[in-house]
Amino acid sequence: MTLESLAIERAAPNVTAEALREIERSLSRLAAAAHRPDLTCYHRSDMDFHKVIWRLFSSGKSSIAWRSARW
Repeated sequence: MTLESLAIERAAPNVTAEALREIERSLSRLAAAAHRPDLTCYHRSDMDFHKVIWRLFSSGKSSIAWRSARW
């Protein structure tokens, strides 16, 4: 979680209106999936949220770390 906290901190200056909408959409889907519960949708929405953060923090090392963490 420490690496992701750093990514969020560094991504903050790069947040665009579109990125914020993407984050909000994935968090809305995440909340809806949690209430149903729909584990597939929950997992997909959670991954979408994290992808936006990592994309905004577009360091080469972070991209390598993200790809290696995917399952």
